[in-house]
Amino acid sequence: DVSLGSLNIRDYKTERTNQLGFEPQKEIVYNRYLPYSPALDDECLHYLSQIKANIARTLLLNDRHGFQWISDLSKYLRLYGTTFSKEDHIYFINTLYEVILIPDLELNRVSHYANVLSTLLKKRELITREDLIIRWRPLYELYERTLFSHYENLGMLFIPDNYENAVKNLIRMCRPYFSVESTQEMLEEWRPMLCPFDTEMIKVTSHMELFLPTALPPEHHSQGFKLWLNELMELWNSSQNTPSWEQSLISLFARLANDSIGYVDWNPYIPEIFTHLIRSFNLMGGSHKVQITRGYSVFNINSVVLWVVAMLGPGSQCQSHVTKLFKAVESYYHPSNTGKWNLKLQQLLFKLPSSFISRIHRERYKKPSWRTPIPDSHKLTEEDINEFVGSIVNVVMISMFSRFGSAEAATALQSLSLLRPEKVIPPVLEKMYSSLETLTEPHRLSASM
Repeated sequence: DVSLGSLNIRDYKTERTNQLGFEPQKEIVYNRYLPYSPALDDECLHYLSQIKANIARTLLLNDRHGFQWISDLSKYLRLYGTTFSKEDHIYFINTLYEVILIPDLELNRVSHYANVLSTLLKKRELITREDLIIRWRPLYELYERTLFSHYENLGMLFIPDNYENAVKNLIRMCRPYFSVESTQEMLEEWRPMLCPFDTEMIKVTSHMELFLPTALPPEHHSQGFKLWLNELMELWNSSQNTPSWEQSLISLFARLANDSIGYVDWNPYIPEIFTHLIRSFNLMGGSHKVQITRGYSVFNINSVVLWVVAMLGPGSQCQSHVTKLFKAVESYYHPSNTGKWNLKLQQLLFKLPSSFISRIHRERYKKPSWRTPIPDSHKLTEEDINEFVGSIVNVVMISMFSRFGSAEAATALQSLSLLRPEKVIPPVLEKMYSSLETLTEPHRLSASM
């Protein structure tokens, strides 16, 4: 019975390799505490050998009924984790990828196998780009052939309910393993259809948001985002009438910013980004309460928050614009100020500190992996944290008494108190004491508590 209390991690891995005959990728640690844990290794190895042998036999005989063993692989992953060698891991990925691409395979099976393959690709730290390269075009052809088929409208093709989500999730899992040349190939495929006055623009931008790789190593950036960033940013800035394809580009830019912190200079674009953002709230202004709208805003707050937090750091103008943004909208967080902008403003308020904490964890505490780390010159400093908390804490203190957003304000205060408790806890206690003394504002007391 081996436990981590008696051996260090390296000795434990060596012991497990000797027991199993291979170095396991990632086991479920709780299995060793089961009362029958000594028998699990033999059971696991027997089950694994059966799965490998029968999947190979099924492929050799082209027996589609034998693909039930892929379902058994899914059960194996739930029971034992990725308790197999890296070679087996890559073998399973390549095999399932080819199975999904079998012509005329039932779409419900494609959906199921895509979920199993996504599970295998989920732990990205286990498989590096040197170990695995995935072709993007077969996935694109499958996606295009099924989800954009004219036969579905005629009742000649049945798309299962979970098929679209399964295939899209698989593409996201495969995206970090697309080849270096894939970006240029994608642009050659889709660039001719980039026309803001054509309905194909919606389809093309959604394809770009879904397929374009943004996590390439720094030495390959010239073959990655540098091929399309300036072009797409100019296209986005030139469209001020809330185009329906705007959200796809925002999601793409946010993903790029998060994957390439320190390698993209966003300063030339920051004023336009925040102008688009503040206009998307559709705020009322002026003495006559004139509301300047851009139509239906398609801004996704999750993408915007990810984008803004990724742009923060030394040498960036983003923090000054964040401070100006919250000063500009501070009065809209007042409890007496209500409108259709409340929902988005509250979402921005509690999601921004949460995303900021995620970046702090990524920079300081997360275990390093093969993916490109954030350069030390662009990591958030203590001064950056002070400025961020100082720019948002006053707005949160006002919002905590809102009739709509007291719960969101509580979440934001919790996140900010993890960063700088000395700036958050004393003002909250002061408001609590004053609320306990009043007899005419019961909502103020419950919001404070």
